[in-house]
Amino acid sequence: MSLRPYQIDALEKARALVRADVQSVLLCMPTGTGKTRTAVEACVGHVKLQGIPMFVAPRRELVLQASAALAARGLEPGHDVFVRTIQELSMPGAEIPPASMVVLDEARHYVADAWSRLREQLPDAVYLGLDATPERGDGRGLGGMFEELVEAISIRDAIAQGYLVPCETLRPDHALSPGELAQDPVDAYFEKAPGSSAVVFCANVRSAVETAARFSARGVRAAGVFGEMQVSARDHWLAEYERGACKVLCNVHLLTEGWDSPRTETIILTAPSSTRGQLLQRVGRALRPFPGKTRALLLDLAGTTHTHGDPDEPCIWHLDGKAARRAADELDVRFCPVCGGVVDAKVSPMVCAQCGHSGEMRMRKPRVLGLPIDRFARQHAMPDAQAAKALADYMRVAQKRGFKRGWAFHAFEAKYGRKVTPELMAMARAS
Repeated sequence: MSLRPYQIDALEKARALVRADVQSVLLCMPTGTGKTRTAVEACVGHVKLQGIPMFVAPRRELVLQASAALAARGLEPGHDVFVRTIQELSMPGAEIPPASMVVLDEARHYVADAWSRLREQLPDAVYLGLDATPERGDGRGLGGMFEELVEAISIRDAIAQGYLVPCETLRPDHALSPGELAQDPVDAYFEKAPGSSAVVFCANVRSAVETAARFSARGVRAAGVFGEMQVSARDHWLAEYERGACKVLCNVHLLTEGWDSPRTETIILTAPSSTRGQLLQRVGRALRPFPGKTRALLLDLAGTTHTHGDPDEPCIWHLDGKAARRAADELDVRFCPVCGGVVDAKVSPMVCAQCGHSGEMRMRKPRVLGLPIDRFARQHAMPDAQAAKALADYMRVAQKRGFKRGWAFHAFEAKYGRKVTPELMAMARAS
């Protein structure tokens, strides 16, 4: 499989920085946009230069995935490339392989003694970090590890280019207090996402187990999964979910990162996310494309997106320990008066990418009342010519990626809440 354009561009930027004597670079790539694939290609390129790469990950599952991907590209783990968990490297007396390039997957986890030991043992190596959300819950920055940060692609651009599916959000009209939910998660599932493959993020183990039991009592096979359960039981339920025999997984932090199941369509949040990074990690479980899947649905029962922003809203990442900032906090932006979407004030004319409204934009974001208003806005605010252009963009993506034309129709309808009519299709072909 060839690299995608943004993956090639990100690697070229990283290589240019290394040529300019930058020793450590962090690549920021949203969940589902191919971090492992990019890392593997970096290793392949380093071996071609007679270098010795080492891939490091915080969990055994990620190491196994990387080993398989490296082998598929012709690199033999243990011979052409070293593959280790950070726990292995941290053990007393552990031997540090003589690597000239170290790839650190899920890079935010390495602000620890293990990182210092790596730098002491391999002071001349090049360090390439990868992370979807380079932000730590404890506020410690990654600037001590990495000199430069490169954002490969934003979630919004990945959606627009067809690499991720659009995400629709249902939420209360304000952020709720801890312990409050707009709806019961089981009721919300049956009302808004019946029959979909869903992941519920719960506040504690008891809640996860009880919620799964209530799903099962209503005829939807579900399981509670968490770190303390037996590995064999956990693996069993994850496998059942992957083959579609289990519809809902209720978890406590376990599935926030390092777990992929593209069949996931719905994310249900029953507790606030502490950081924007945590929110994006959770929602990212549902953004990967899957046959028949046209969009992801986020049921934000605690209203956490009012605090951290919508999943595809632009944000700015930092290496100095600052929390990820919504773009509105630092850029010259306006807000759409119809749907509340963020609009770049430097672009003329200003047009909302979310609903198509053009014209006067507001300085401050209005209170967003939820998806029914959003759907109404998308359906009625966009002029026919602009709708045709948006549909044509989806059709070009489908053709370029070898998808059927129906994919473009489904993606357009999911985003804009507007049916593709013969008239609109004719206009799109002509645009």
